[in-house]
Amino acid sequence: MNLKSEKLRVFIPHEKYVWLACEIVNELSKDEYSIDITDEDAINDSELKTNFKIYRGSVDSLPLQNIDKPENGVDDMTSLNFLHEASILHNLRHRFISKLPYTYVGNICIAVNPYQWLRHLYSDKSKDLHTNYSRFELPPHVYGTSASAYKELRDLNKNQSILVSGESGAGKTETVKILMAHLAHISSISHVNEMDISDSHGEVIEKVLQSNPLLESFGNAKTARNDNSSRFGKFTQLQFDPITNVLIGS
Repeated sequence: MNLKSEKLRVFIPHEKYVWLACEIVNELSKDEYSIDITDEDAINDSELKTNFKIYRGSVDSLPLQNIDKPENGVDDMTSLNFLHEASILHNLRHRFISKLPYTYVGNICIAVNPYQWLRHLYSDKSKDLHTNYSRFELPPHVYGTSASAYKELRDLNKNQSILVSGESGAGKTETVKILMAHLAHISSISHVNEMDISDSHGEVIEKVLQSNPLLESFGNAKTARNDNSSRFGKFTQLQFDPITNVLIGS
């Protein structure tokens, strides 16, 4: 392997950092290489820099880095030249640091728990933007998923399903609340100029949004990652009027 013209940029597995972004500097002998750590999270780790200077093994099996990627990561990871576990985790980490919890992989929306409430992401303005524009015309957001489901329901008159999955503490319950709130919002504004939104309709929306804590009381428990972890799968069905597409029940 000729490493003189350009350093090979790869991810190397590591017990603490999982995957380390590194450059292969030189080939010392067969399957032994000197490396430079370029990973932002580990670059100031003095112990690592002292003890992790040589990689032993075949570099051909190491996942390659994506070059010239934006500092805060890419919006849709299908645009990455090299899509593998290391590049996915590296991109999500950059977006997490930049307080961008949502990332697309095609039609899938990945949500990383930011462990803080990013209020600007859930404003009425943000809800309206994702209602009026295509999901791919705006930065990634779970609102893109709820808006797409509502538009398909309205335009094709077919039932829609949204699957929310993840490990304990990932933010599934909160994501479902966010999705439901947006669907209720779209339902309210879509026909605001065509009909009066009655007080009873407002009560239905409120009951739907407040039903989740009641479901949680039947089987939640404390886990290592979450003090209020759901111990069962939950199925929530929202019902819309087939003529007006207004939310009428759950």
